[in-house]
Amino acid sequence: GDIAARRPLVLVDPKRQLVDLICERIPTELADRVVIIDAADANPVGFNPLDAEDRNTDVVVDGILSAFKAVFEDGWGPRTEDLLHAGLLSLARAGETRGEPYTLLDLPRLLTETGFRREVTGAVHSDQTLASFWAGFEELSPGARAQIIAAPMNKLRKFVLRKNLAAVLGQPHPRFRLRDVFRDGKAVLVPLNDALLGPGAAQLLGSLVVAELWMAT
Repeated sequence: GDIAARRPLVLVDPKRQLVDLICERIPTELADRVVIIDAADANPVGFNPLDAEDRNTDVVVDGILSAFKAVFEDGWGPRTEDLLHAGLLSLARAGETRGEPYTLLDLPRLLTETGFRREVTGAVHSDQTLASFWAGFEELSPGARAQIIAAPMNKLRKFVLRKNLAAVLGQPHPRFRLRDVFRDGKAVLVPLNDALLGPGAAQLLGSLVVAELWMAT
């Protein structure tokens, strides 16, 4: 009924049966109004929460961090939160500076690859807080850095190593931006089949979608 009335909507299905039932009933002439973000697809529609264009980067990062904290609650501590907050904020602001957004898949690279980290931090050197954070990070010995990033990397690998989830979150410029759902009047369907994605990956994607939708609302 909402699709036929051309109302914007987002449906997050913990499985996928409801999405399948809706797709079977959508009139052909309304099919172009429907966007399906399905990590189980071979070529899925992308979703980039780090695309902060025209939005407050602090608010964008807070939404992502809240989703991470909810999903990775076990073992989440102040050091992990501090490191991920600095990393996400650096990627979001560096993406704005270079005019090309980074993605969440770049977060592990930021923590582990010196050359890539210098590229990102060089773009945010004017931010004294971030510059000071990364200067302190670089001054650490390799062993100390490895110890600090161990817990965050253990959490980030949950989506980096999931090829289907990485295919969704690794697109800098997706064909559709979830934040435009109200402006474009689309119907967005998000099936989260944990049997195909894994429970952790499904929960993470769902949490990120809800956080993005909340900001759009």
